[in-house]
Amino acid sequence: DDADGETRSKSRTLKEKEYTPEDLL
Repeated sequence: DDADGETRSKSRTLKEKEYTPEDLL
């Protein structure tokens, strides 16, 4: 479960990072 949670957290971070540039634009 911990591994799954970490994977989800990383996926969320990547999505957030991808949204950051869009927000800047």
